[in-house]
Amino acid sequence: MATPENPLIPMGAITGKPKRDAIAENLRAYREKGITQFMIYPRSGCELEYLSEEWFLACRNIIEEAQQAGFTSIWIYDEFNWPSGTCNKAIPQKHPEYAMNQLCIYKEDDKYNFIVRKNKNMTDLMNPEAVDCFIEMTHELYARHFGEYMGSLIKGFFTDEPDIAFFSYENKEDVLRLPYYNGLENDYFNETGNELHEDIISGLKNNSDFYQHTTNRLCAEKFRLNFAKKISAWCAKYNMVLTGHLMNEFSSEKALKCNGHPLVVLREFSLPGIDEIFTHQKIESIEWLTFGTAMNAIENNGNKGGLAELFALGPCDLTPSQIRRQIWLAAMFGINKYAMAVAALDHRGNAEKSIYFNPFSRTQPWFSLYDKLGEDAAKAASFATKTREKKIAVRYPYTPAPLTDLLKHLTQEQYAWSLIAPDEETECEIVLVAENGGIREEKTNKTFFDFQRLEHDLLSKKNLRSAWISAENTAPVRDIFLRTFTDGTCIVIDFSENSRELILKRKGVSSKFTLTAGGVMVFPGWEVKLDRPNTLRPHFTDNRFTFTVTGQTINVRLALRNYAGKPEIILDGKKVSAEDQCTEFPQGFNEIYLTSNMISLAPGTHAIELENDVEDLPYLPLLWLTGEFSCHNHQTISPYNNDGLGLDSYAGSVSQHATLTIPRETSMVSFETQQLPAELLINGVLLGKCLWGPFFWKIPQEYCGKEVELKLIRYTTCGRIFGKTIFTENSSAPWLTEFKPSNSEKLVPFCEAIWR
Repeated sequence: MATPENPLIPMGAITGKPKRDAIAENLRAYREKGITQFMIYPRSGCELEYLSEEWFLACRNIIEEAQQAGFTSIWIYDEFNWPSGTCNKAIPQKHPEYAMNQLCIYKEDDKYNFIVRKNKNMTDLMNPEAVDCFIEMTHELYARHFGEYMGSLIKGFFTDEPDIAFFSYENKEDVLRLPYYNGLENDYFNETGNELHEDIISGLKNNSDFYQHTTNRLCAEKFRLNFAKKISAWCAKYNMVLTGHLMNEFSSEKALKCNGHPLVVLREFSLPGIDEIFTHQKIESIEWLTFGTAMNAIENNGNKGGLAELFALGPCDLTPSQIRRQIWLAAMFGINKYAMAVAALDHRGNAEKSIYFNPFSRTQPWFSLYDKLGEDAAKAASFATKTREKKIAVRYPYTPAPLTDLLKHLTQEQYAWSLIAPDEETECEIVLVAENGGIREEKTNKTFFDFQRLEHDLLSKKNLRSAWISAENTAPVRDIFLRTFTDGTCIVIDFSENSRELILKRKGVSSKFTLTAGGVMVFPGWEVKLDRPNTLRPHFTDNRFTFTVTGQTINVRLALRNYAGKPEIILDGKKVSAEDQCTEFPQGFNEIYLTSNMISLAPGTHAIELENDVEDLPYLPLLWLTGEFSCHNHQTISPYNNDGLGLDSYAGSVSQHATLTIPRETSMVSFETQQLPAELLINGVLLGKCLWGPFFWKIPQEYCGKEVELKLIRYTTCGRIFGKTIFTENSSAPWLTEFKPSNSEKLVPFCEAIWR
């Protein structure tokens, strides 16, 4: 049986000159705590010559001992320290023609002058020959030594902060530096019809960077093709992936300068990643732009997951609770692998890297509990590849924009947002662009000059939240992160310092819950199944009833009364024939109704017409529409999504299912069933039936703290299938109104579990 993979990846800084027995001891210690992945990380403190035979012998010892210990994955860090691409600075120093170029502008005698300078410490990663040299001097060497492991135990290469703007700042007279490649001026002219140097001078004189839209786009394309795509393709030859992250994702100004455009480049990584090493503790300081960058690349790559480097800046007294919270936050943006920085063999590297320290090793006294962190990280990772709801898109342009404040505001107000690239299409209803000191909504072209106007005039008027967290006094809560998924799952992450009683509102259901300080709360997405089709009773006016289909085409049947006068029905101009006995109604109706063949109804308006004079009796309707649909306001139907919505005219059983973990300290569970009789099953075992309140069930101790399949079945009355209109508009029969079915209350789509 294959070993399940733990998503935690110690970034194993190889320090000193480690012997094989020390390597084996270290790997066994991790393996005993459930760790199955390890990154070989050449870093300060390593006393082996980088990429020497001595270095590769140490790597072989790691690989072979990891395989023997039962590790599932080895990752190779592609550089000595960072940024990636230099072979510990050997490439730009041995091959000066491959050194990074920078376009520098300086002023002399009131005249702007241009010069291309080189940085002897950084490789030109927009130059395909320079990148080929990097691959030959790094990746190919690993392939020659460990080709038999590549694509099996060795899963991929990790690249760290490759950068097209790693400038040299020796020339203090420079007033501007830009990433540069040979031919940039010609490409700029072909794009714009303007001379690049003239546009830069104009921008400097007018305090404008308008030219950056084009220069950044051109550089992003060079960086994408010649670095990210080239190395991803090399890795793919060996059935491996390219992972890692870019430079300065947290700031649009810095990210654009260092990468051309991070969304464009990162998409070429076969396993996109990010760097989130600051571990901010407050909503207002979290790197929302960094996380949004990852989510865009991951989803454009098929939503198969990503990798984040976490925690490297410490501090070293981060608690497991804070670490756990950051892992869950990363998972909410599609990241399912977590590189734990730094897991050094020993700490001699801190003699050089002296200002930050956060050991993910046996240095931490709580290392003995590392297995528990891994188990929880696996739960977080299981949500990373779920489909996230996205109601608002925020466009990331080729020029710097105040995106961080906008994303922070949307997060605090609990909106589901996503970043999109400059030319990317989106299905989101709202597309926001931060520009010219305001926020423009792209589809309406309306501009708002502060968040309050944006909220009041636009966002609050749209149905943009499928879930909402409030305090018990209904006050908004802004120090939580809320993620909703299309399957109905909600996850709440706390960024306060106090435990609180809060309320989750989703799909018409309000649920009280306790959120611990810094904690994570998972509300499962209930799948709501029916034991028979839904119904819609037409209400005729002048022998005509119109209704609307939204979403996709729906298949329905018409059930026509076959007693006390048979209706003759025209649907969309075609006569409806009903010859088969009904089977989908409660007993007593199936016997006297006939059903049509399946009829496909496309989105749009449809009309049912009554051709003969037959009375529509209150408890013997002329006809019903039946099918797998949701019914809204008795005149609109849409495809049913197993979410419990649109069942106000449904009569039958409603079963809601979820996989969830029962709290460890609990003895019973209750549900607000709307007084509908119900029964509860756990893992298929019936715990009992409740026909009246209180609706609670005792939980057997063997289920506490365990993940289970929970199923609640509610049973409606038959009254809902008759609708409401005929009982409220028939003034000639007062008793009909007085004794009408009590079916005016909306059927709650599902009930939340309340553990006691």
